[in-house]
Amino acid sequence: MNKAFLFLFWLNFISTQVMAISTIETGLTEFKSVFFISRSNNEDDNEVSPIEEQLFMLLNATLASSINFDSYKSNLERALKLIESEPDHCTYNVLKSAQREQKMIFSAYPSSIFPERKILFIDPKFNYLPQTVSIDELIKEHSVGLVPSYYGETLTAEDRLNPNLIFISGLENHNQLVHMLLKKRFDFIFDYRATAFDFLNGQKTTLYSRNISDVGAYQAGFFVCSRSELGQYVISKINALFKTDPFKLFIKKFHFEAFDHAQAQEALNIYQRDFNLQITPIKSSEETK
Repeated sequence: MNKAFLFLFWLNFISTQVMAISTIETGLTEFKSVFFISRSNNEDDNEVSPIEEQLFMLLNATLASSINFDSYKSNLERALKLIESEPDHCTYNVLKSAQREQKMIFSAYPSSIFPERKILFIDPKFNYLPQTVSIDELIKEHSVGLVPSYYGETLTAEDRLNPNLIFISGLENHNQLVHMLLKKRFDFIFDYRATAFDFLNGQKTTLYSRNISDVGAYQAGFFVCSRSELGQYVISKINALFKTDPFKLFIKKFHFEAFDHAQAQEALNIYQRDFNLQITPIKSSEETK
């Protein structure tokens, strides 16, 4: 068989496979696997978003000498339970907390920095609300839908029992939130404005928003892995990857595709200010390349 063909076949195989992370050591026949849990929000369980596919290819290329890469889809709540209980799972875009740091290993740098989530609504009758509101005040009289991992940790036990507060779980939780808002099953939802716009699919619907009183302007999500020797190894490789130009370019591309120009620029400023990671902002003319 032609050697050039074999080389191209093998190169294509390496760059497209998203399979189990396996540690290979000389003289050992046993493979250890780590599974990277996808954060894509789409209906196909076997398909990831284009930007996530790029992320997985970069990780695979970095880890290929010692690790083989795999992923599957699950919601964030289940992903965190697996990372806490199993020695061989990872994911990304996870908010850091003291409790979580005891149970899993976080990367030194954020996988992304998101603008604040907001209270969103489509009924103009709620425009009387002030620019900043609190969920515990809203649920006294109105129904609010949210993803539990997004805000649940800040809620009191009494708030959680309020029937006006509805938690949505599952792979398509963001889609369900927007769908139920459009059907007027909820008065409000708590989500990223950009995410909600994506799921509106061009519908002629005006989306209104308000700030949340106890949510910061920008929030950092991190890579996380199981608190194990293998998890520590994967995180160390990811930390090193952040210092490379291809990964910095990916970080830039992700933020400028996900958010408006001003928000993306501010996110890159936060990387430098808070994490001492220099990522040169993309010029407006470069964003669509």
